[in-house]
Amino acid sequence: MSDLTLTWDGVQYPVPERRIFALGEEVEKIVTLVDIQGWAARPQLRRMARSYATMLRFAGARVSDDEVFRAIVSNAEDGAVVAEAMQALMVALMGDAPPAAAEADPPGETSAS
Repeated sequence: MSDLTLTWDGVQYPVPERRIFALGEEVEKIVTLVDIQGWAARPQLRRMARSYATMLRFAGARVSDDEVFRAIVSNAEDGAVVAEAMQALMVALMGDAPPAAAEADPPGETSAS
């Protein structure tokens, strides 16, 4: 895994790899991975805004939940802000997750075996 970079109002806010776990803990206080996956069918823009604003503040941005909500709603037509927020939330929650069971090597074996 590598660093995560969040963008707000044209400014980039990096979250070092070593801090992504802690960031994920903060996000999980608001939303879970299952919740985010359900947003494709039933978006919850206020929870998305609160979650993304939490991430931005964690990274050092001075932003309110309401500001992020307004940005998401005002840019919802092109979907870029929503997609960026959802992608960043997924990275924060998945972090260094191991590969899916079908892709992982069985215990005691490696791809080079």
